[in-house]
Amino acid sequence: RPCGIISGCGTMYHHEAVSNVLIMVEKMFSLPHAHKPQHLIYDSNCNALWEVESRKIAFFEGMGMCVDAFHHKTKHKASDVFCRECCDMKAYPELLDDDGKYYFNSSIAEQTNVWFGSFHNICREMTPVKYDSFLDKMILRRNRMTVATFHIQGKL
Repeated sequence: RPCGIISGCGTMYHHEAVSNVLIMVEKMFSLPHAHKPQHLIYDSNCNALWEVESRKIAFFEGMGMCVDAFHHKTKHKASDVFCRECCDMKAYPELLDDDGKYYFNSSIAEQTNVWFGSFHNICREMTPVKYDSFLDKMILRRNRMTVATFHIQGKL
């Protein structure tokens, strides 16, 4: 899947609890014909991985669970040994090129959230059903534009 393609989303009505994110990811990639990702990159993956390991959630076995490069460097404490040892993208050579740089933009999810935020005023008064429907249509349009851009750039 090319970086920047939105492969799924879920509405978190009150807050983005780690447990809700894990449920959403498991449901999204358990659908027929869905391919479970080899890596899940998420800004709170230290907490997510801790929850997966403590609850022994089998779905996530063998999946790399990293914190995106920006959050790992700036938002997580250096004293958090679990996070530093288990959730650093640099621990996964398949995510790095020959120069040790990342193959892709690991902060694309945060940048996509900024894009979602641009619809805040439009969506404010929508019912939940209309809100989800509207954002689904916007995601389809964005994905089509992203794929078209990749074709023009010769990346696909």
